[in-house]
Amino acid sequence: MPSLESLTKEIESIGFRCTGCGECCRRCSEDSDLVMVSPAEVARIATAQSMRPDEIAEPYPESINLGNGTTLTFEWALKRNDDQCIFLEGNRCTIYPDRPWICRTYP
Repeated sequence: MPSLESLTKEIESIGFRCTGCGECCRRCSEDSDLVMVSPAEVARIATAQSMRPDEIAEPYPESINLGNGTTLTFEWALKRNDDQCIFLEGNRCTIYPDRPWICRTYP
């Protein structure tokens, strides 16, 4: 397994610099519209934003429906509004200090 230091160097070698455009928080292509989050991240964001977890995330589209009103999922995704993250306003992340891990490590 690569070390954190080697991964950091590899990511930095890409040359990406955030321009604050917010495009990474919008749907760029058919397969890029979900921001996966863990239950712990949903709980942290819910607490920080004084929101209910169901206002923040929804089950990953591929889930198991037991047929008795119960749906099981192994993953969660941030909710979206008009193909963009619900926390994107004016090209800025309104939950930046509490943003999910995937947002912290992108690209």
